[in-house]
Amino acid sequence: MPEVLLSDIDGTLVDSNALHAEAWRRTFEHFGIQIGLDEAWRQIGKGGDHLIPVFISKINRNRLQPEIEAFRKQIFHRDYMPRIVSFAKSGASCSCQGMLDQDHASNLL
Repeated sequence: MPEVLLSDIDGTLVDSNALHAEAWRRTFEHFGIQIGLDEAWRQIGKGGDHLIPVFISKINRNRLQPEIEAFRKQIFHRDYMPRIVSFAKSGASCSCQGMLDQDHASNLL
């Protein structure tokens, strides 16, 4: 069996883009910032350090960014990670070890 390293899993090996968009929408809503799911969806693929500035002014960013990132991580892992569907379940074989928190990698395979 060939050994292969894949370094990008979101939207490539796992069907997670819609879940990421909804997690970001909910996160901003928690902080009183209303954005549409479509607006969040257009930003998927960016890290939080590039996504947050799209919706939060520079004046508020330094104060809010650490809290926003922590809240989003918490709700994503709690509410969305269990719902991710691995494309590998369709018959492909892959290993996500080391790419995610160890307690979540096994959920994807």
